[in-house]
Amino acid sequence: MKVKTMTEPAIQTENLVKSYGSVEVIRNLSLDVPRAQFSAIVGKSGSGKSTLLGLISGLETPDAGRVLLNGTDIFALDDKGMAETRRRQIGIVFQSFNLVPALSALENVLLPVVFDDRLSKAEYEVRAHDLLSRVGMEARASHRPGALSGGEQQRVAIARALINQPAILLADEPTGNLDETTAAGVFDLLTGLTRDIGTTLLMVTHDMDIAAKADRVFEMKNGKVEQ
Repeated sequence: MKVKTMTEPAIQTENLVKSYGSVEVIRNLSLDVPRAQFSAIVGKSGSGKSTLLGLISGLETPDAGRVLLNGTDIFALDDKGMAETRRRQIGIVFQSFNLVPALSALENVLLPVVFDDRLSKAEYEVRAHDLLSRVGMEARASHRPGALSGGEQQRVAIARALINQPAILLADEPTGNLDETTAAGVFDLLTGLTRDIGTTLLMVTHDMDIAAKADRVFEMKNGKVEQ
């Protein structure tokens, strides 16, 4: 079994290529994302930032190249292995929250671990309540998304992304739909909680003030990346 070291990147991409029809969105893109740090991806709209995050998460499939998460080539895995990797190693925070309207805040947080047997249901519920408390949403645990503000929904989404204590957290414009004050609070929560558990945070953002706080910044231009 390969031993992971702190010097080995948490995320590596090698010569990634991704096209939609005749449009090449990602062009021979290679990058190394350090372990247990906050890295930001910046760039203009259409530069390929969200597509890159989709490839890293395994939600998109590259036309060529590799993605390695903690040394494992995720596209060499079968469907079961890929699903297991996403469920146990990756957390994702979306700009649009993506909460299930019919479920309460607590039920939304528990959704990623419904089929996870590493802990009991009761133990996961304790963890979910703890996360909701840490993001200031314990009092709203029984509320459905429609009864929550945008900032409250994003806090629930952050708790959901952290329920499996992921090694890697991917955030796609997590403050993009929030006002300035709420965005600052969500950002502080996100970085604070990930650093508490040693998670590698990779965030796509248009906000240069947020990017300035990152340990490392990657700039996307025309489907390629510059550090």
